Amino acid sequence: MYQTAFESNYTALTEDGADWVVAAGIKFVGIDYMSIATYEQLAPAHQSLMRAVRPPPVLHIMHFIQYHLMHFILCHILHFIQYHILHSIQHFISMTS
Repeated sequence: MYQTAFESNYTALTEDGADWVVAAGIKFVGIDYMSIATYEQLAPAHQSLMRAVRPPPVLHIMHFIQYHLMHFILCHILHFIQYHILHSIQHFISMTS
C-alpha cells in the first residue's frame, strides 16, 4: 500500500483556539488528521478542551473512516467465509447421506 510522508504542519487547534471552542459553546469537533492539537504542542489544546465543564466530543474522522472501513471489510470477509464453509458442510452432508 502506498503511504505518503507524515505532514507535521496540518491544520490544528492551538490552546487559544481550544479555549475559544469551549467559550463559544461548540458541542462537537470533527478533525480529519491525527490530532486536534498542533504537532509542536500536543498537550495544551487537549488540556484546554478537557478543562471545560462539558468537553466537546472530538471525532477523529480519519480513524472513524478507517475503523468503519475495516469493520465493513472484515464483516464481509467473515460472511463470505461463513457462507462457503456452511455451504461446503451442507454439500458434504448431502453427499454422505
